[in-house]
Amino acid sequence: MDQLSKEQIIAHRGLSGSHPENTLIAFEAAKDAGITWIETDISMLNDEELIVFHDEALGRTVSGEKNISDCVWAELVNADAGVWKGQKYMGEKLLTLFDALSWAEKNDVTLILEMKCYGARQRRLAEVMANFLIPWQKNQLIISSFDIEFLHQFGKVAPEMRLASIHKDMPEDVEYLTRTLGLEAMHLKSDLVLSKGSVQEFHNQGLDVRAWTVNDLQTASALIAIGVDMVMSDCPQALLGKS
Repeated sequence: MDQLSKEQIIAHRGLSGSHPENTLIAFEAAKDAGITWIETDISMLNDEELIVFHDEALGRTVSGEKNISDCVWAELVNADAGVWKGQKYMGEKLLTLFDALSWAEKNDVTLILEMKCYGARQRRLAEVMANFLIPWQKNQLIISSFDIEFLHQFGKVAPEMRLASIHKDMPEDVEYLTRTLGLEAMHLKSDLVLSKGSVQEFHNQGLDVRAWTVNDLQTASALIAIGVDMVMSDCPQALLGKS
């Protein structure tokens, strides 16, 4: 079976299959594997600090019980975000959005920033995020979200940014979403794409299709064969034919 090229692979939360997700060591491992696109998650704390974090609440990757939208950065700045993945990762810290952007710019990596809209603060999150990104290079940043209202609000305040919507189910009106939100891509659940096989519909609207989350070469190859532009993977090395 043919392996994928590095240009067809996005590291999902860094090299998260073998490293603690959304940490610097996971990002570095993806870069070392030759992957130049990384998808990561951004959450806004109660004090409006933007951090790299996926879950709605503490407890899985960082100890605690609070909802992330109720936390402030002072509570989390020294939190351990690595030990859950193994003792050798003890001491890995949470990243702020500033940390992630600085690293990506230094290493010439494209970041897909998936916005988590916990606490129903779409408009405020859009404002904070847009203002934060003003000094950063925009060409290597893509903002994505499941939350269509957030994308709508963000597009109004930052129309120059690249946007992608994320879907677990096939969107009903691709043309409307594309036109209304100014999307450049849709990020679709991989089995959804394989069952529907309708990639051309999206390409006809000028959209790239990126599929998530694909950890085996057979599925990845099938997706690329039907026209998917890129796949997101916890295990890029497996898609590159490496152990």
